Amino acid sequence: MFPTKTQVVVDLPDDLDRKQVRDWVSAIRTRMRTHLTTIILLCNDEQYNVLRRFDAIARLPRIDFPRADKKFLTQLYNDRIKAFGDTGSVSPFRPEVVDRLIELSDTPRSFLQLCSLVLTRMWIDNFRERVKEACGLDYIEKLEELKEVKDLKVARNEDQLLRTVVDALKKEGRVWVSAQELVRILSERQRLSITNERLGRLMKDLGYTRRYNPDAEYRLN
Repeated sequence: MFPTKTQVVVDLPDDLDRKQVRDWVSAIRTRMRTHLTTIILLCNDEQYNVLRRFDAIARLPRIDFPRADKKFLTQLYNDRIKAFGDTGSVSPFRPEVVDRLIELSDTPRSFLQLCSLVLTRMWIDNFRERVKEACGLDYIEKLEELKEVKDLKVARNEDQLLRTVVDALKKEGRVWVSAQELVRILSERQRLSITNERLGRLMKDLGYTRRYNPDAEYRLN
């Protein structure tokens, strides 16, 4: 599985199943025992949370890379467009579509995958609907594949989005905040639609104190 070199960089695919994870861990363990090799394992947070359960991975030092921001991903997109032609190359997406795909992405890889997904749908629809202009929000909002991505991303990041909002409110000097206000802020700032009941379960799991005054409020510190 590994080349016979003193330095090996492994970029794990996003869609590894359990057997493939075990195979990779076994290969890394064997390599560490039998060769004097530097192994650099590139993975996302979700993959690391699974891999660190194995002793061979847990003993490796961890280095966190900054998350790609909007500026980086926009430049990545522009560079890819320029790579297909001269300086006059035309973007297949309107700027607001690029922004939306960035919002739905966790990594540069997932951003490029979403771009590819939309381009594929445009290519297919071109034969049926003759799509000839740059893709707009009205088009991608109809794509079921993106709706599924958005739902998965929201479900996976609810805790993170809630913590982000709470941290912002703390910086504003807030001590108590009502459940209704939290629901509104999550919707406006994070595009997260959540019920009061779901919010209550999340706040309880995160250890925030609740009181009724007369409606439900949560202490932020």
